Amino acid sequence: MIFIPAYWSFDPNWRAITALHRARGVQKQGIKLKSNQQAKRIEALRAAQLSKQAAALNLKGQARTLWIMNGLRLDLRTDERQLRRILAKSRDGT
Repeated sequence: MIFIPAYWSFDPNWRAITALHRARGVQKQGIKLKSNQQAKRIEALRAAQLSKQAAALNLKGQARTLWIMNGLRLDLRTDERQLRRILAKSRDGT
């Protein structure tokens, strides 16, 4: 249920409304955050290497995607968007 105070104009304050209703869970920090970030960086570097190898093998389309996913040991039911995010991270260098 969303409660909107009477003194707010409903239309222009969507940012304020969503700010009130954001999840307020505990954020990861310290060792746990660093280890997760490092694991993601390593996965992104591995994905970039596999992508280059797939290009060298002249793999395209679904075959390339499946080959990279197998190399990363991702479940084959994983959505291709997840792989695109990983590869985008490798290009960003983050």
